[in-house]
Amino acid sequence: MTQLEDISDPNQVYNLEARLKASGVLDAAEIDRFVDRFMTAAQRADERLVLEGIVRQVVTHFSETLSEADQEEFRQVLASFCASTRSSPKS
Repeated sequence: MTQLEDISDPNQVYNLEARLKASGVLDAAEIDRFVDRFMTAAQRADERLVLEGIVRQVVTHFSETLSEADQEEFRQVLASFCASTRSSPKS
């Protein structure tokens, strides 16, 4: 797991996270629900369909709520967030 101490500017991560949340695409309850189901997915074969349903709801919300320009901005912010939180191999 990535620790914020490993990131050169933790404030950048928080700023990106705030922008992602402000978009209205990501919902904390949906994320928690996905994580809970994902963690049990290996134990139950039928979980894949549930996980796909959760993702489909988010994609539908993304497509129907945001303009194309806002979708592109969301993609860029999300890519920056992911790049900022990836842990680099320790020497």
